Amino acid sequence: MDAEQDPEAALSARSERVVRDFHRALDEIQWEHCTACREKGFNLKVVNGECKRCRDVEIGKRLWTDANKTNPLPADQYPECLKGLTPVEEMLISAVKVHMQVRYTSGGQRQYRDHIVNFHQNITEVATTLPRLPEDIDMVIIRAHGVDLSHHVDFLVRREPVKRALEYKIANDPAYAGYALPSDEELAQMLPEYANVADRLTVLEANPENSAPGGLQPGPAQAAGEEAVDIEEAIHQGVLNLGATQTDEVAEVRRQTDDILNTNGRAAPRYV
Repeated sequence: MDAEQDPEAALSARSERVVRDFHRALDEIQWEHCTACREKGFNLKVVNGECKRCRDVEIGKRLWTDANKTNPLPADQYPECLKGLTPVEEMLISAVKVHMQVRYTSGGQRQYRDHIVNFHQNITEVATTLPRLPEDIDMVIIRAHGVDLSHHVDFLVRREPVKRALEYKIANDPAYAGYALPSDEELAQMLPEYANVADRLTVLEANPENSAPGGLQPGPAQAAGEEAVDIEEAIHQGVLNLGATQTDEVAEVRRQTDDILNTNGRAAPRYV
């Protein structure tokens, strides 16, 4: 039988035991770190510095190790040449296209507002040459009526930072070992020295009739209702409807963006 409890106590004796047991169990949970694949988390079952997943795979076949240079670098070792790239610049040096980015952009020179949706897509090809041309990246911009994109920093491309980043990837990333850096003359024909390339991307203009009241551009609260099924209308209103008809709409967006970017009928994956 529990000892007599203070009548003013907030918890019963049993509740106090439950709370103590709970905190004791929390204290026993440890944040673990695998020195082989550098994964951090709970319940990794680390033994001698290696998690269970790494111990179960032969050393020569491991995908994530320092030995094959495929481990993500710690933040303090991240190379300067890969920092500060714009979204377009990152896409230019990507060997594969893992997602389609659809952006609704409104605002002006002082401030732009973007609603961004990334749609994962099957990798159907691997780039044979890098960097890509701006025309070849999977980005679709739906701009509000009359919006000037020429000052938007996300669409800025700088030839020298792209070159330095690609040089580093070729020298240090095994997945880029088969690529060769183009000559300065070739790069000059492909990319600007320092310029906004929105005019080289796929840009659609929203219907001005779908602008929000009072001149404000539509945001998430003004997006299409859950029962909307017209995907073009949903896009024009600024944010894709991801309610009850999410599956059908995502499929329709992918179909329409495929048509826009002429990605239908791509060949099987090509590896270098």
